[in-house]
Amino acid sequence: MPVISLVGGIGIELRVRSAEIADKVADAYQGLFARRYIPVKGVVETASIPVKAVVEWWNGDGFEVTGYEFGEKADAYYVRSGVPEPYVNEAPVFFMLQVAARTYARSGYILLTDSVVIHDPSNGHGVLLLGYPHGGKSTIAVLSLARGLGVASTENTVARLREDGRLEVLGGTTVLLYDPRGIERYGVRPPLEPVGVTKHGYHIVDLEAAGRSNREKPILIDSIYVLHCSFSATGSSFEKVSGRKRRKILWHFASSLIRGDDYYDPYPLNLATKDVDEQVARIIYRMASAYVDSFYEAFGAHDQVLETILRNTSWLA
Repeated sequence: MPVISLVGGIGIELRVRSAEIADKVADAYQGLFARRYIPVKGVVETASIPVKAVVEWWNGDGFEVTGYEFGEKADAYYVRSGVPEPYVNEAPVFFMLQVAARTYARSGYILLTDSVVIHDPSNGHGVLLLGYPHGGKSTIAVLSLARGLGVASTENTVARLREDGRLEVLGGTTVLLYDPRGIERYGVRPPLEPVGVTKHGYHIVDLEAAGRSNREKPILIDSIYVLHCSFSATGSSFEKVSGRKRRKILWHFASSLIRGDDYYDPYPLNLATKDVDEQVARIIYRMASAYVDSFYEAFGAHDQVLETILRNTSWLA
């Protein structure tokens, strides 16, 4: 049976019980749309990596999870659906992202949603950018690419903790969507040729195909920024995040996928269990302590916020 190979060396086995769609389903999970959201390395034919979840799949209209079971070695999910397709049948992609988030937590990793990692390709250090939708992550990512910096993750980031509590990023999603108004607003030439455009006009860039993603070695995160950027803003301002608020912010970005806060039709599952919650809580508590002096909220224009981040991070400037 094919296995969806995730960044970090873990897998989700895909058992498609309807032969007429088996190859199409497997192909969909390594296609451009799936890689916008799921940190997929590829789909392999044999389980050469640890399998932490199994998805039993029958052909059907729409999308439905007919049941699921949490197991000691691997979780099991039972679904009925057609082939995942953008604008047609997107729910299976977001469901698999949720399964991946729980799988990462059970494996000792963390999957941070709504996140971007920019880094210096020469020294293995980076900055984690968190932000709610339309907070400026993608625009800052494309401005960073234009400056020759690396972007290791575009939406969902896979990481683990070092002994000192600092974060090592193993990789993440490698397809970047950005609003072309950003490069027009700030007078920047597109750093990469788009491979497509969404129906809302966002440009699609495949960083992996362009050789601009990082899959070689972990990236050490030196600082964390929560972005609140706007095209109508000017200048930039920064505020250090202190106390319980650090843990509150990190809990949201580390647990919302597992708990079903990222909506898909007909409704998302809640895959949180006591062991998974405790694992995530341990990670974010240690992170909050490790980044006590390097955790900020950033407000303002995208280009000015990026300039300030670069000035505060000498190896990126």
